[in-house]
Amino acid sequence: MPDALAFRRRVCAVMWGLLVAFALAGLLVHNYALVGLTWIGAVALLFITVAGTRPARVARLVEPFAYRGAATTLLAVNVAGVTLGCLPGATETSQLLALYFGLIGVFGYRALVANRPGPALLTVAIALFSWLPAAFLAALTCGCKNPHYHREIPLTEHASIALCHAAVLLVGVLAAAALAGFEPRADELPDARLV
Repeated sequence: MPDALAFRRRVCAVMWGLLVAFALAGLLVHNYALVGLTWIGAVALLFITVAGTRPARVARLVEPFAYRGAATTLLAVNVAGVTLGCLPGATETSQLLALYFGLIGVFGYRALVANRPGPALLTVAIALFSWLPAAFLAALTCGCKNPHYHREIPLTEHASIALCHAAVLLVGVLAAAALAGFEPRADELPDARLV
């Protein structure tokens, strides 16, 4: 049974890696239809992953460098996003994205200290859905309905949007690293612990 579960986790990890590659390709060539399709695929894969891999089960971390590296990088990006939103000249968009970064940062820290892949997948789920209200509110405040309206976009807003792209890509990397990094623990052989 643990071998089948480990195999399903590895397959889902590869699928998450492919989705991250497609999303990155869509962002690099400015093909936002591909990015949107990738988001729909990520939502579907999230449900498949949760149903097929049993992430709530206690596991042992066999690839700590990859998993801790992905979780730490995601946490650093979120701290940078919150910092950009708190700067004195930050726009409303940067301040709104700072709330998103703060939310993902809290759950990202929980994933960093976790002993199973469940908190990492919870972080992915929250990151996939919590940016939608922020994007909707940012679109309402853009002023793009008036053809004579033109505003200079400050550097903090460009940086916040770039960090948002990086955070969304990194949650996919975190999902892949969590699924590949944790191995189901067999009850017959408990882990040895140093006292």
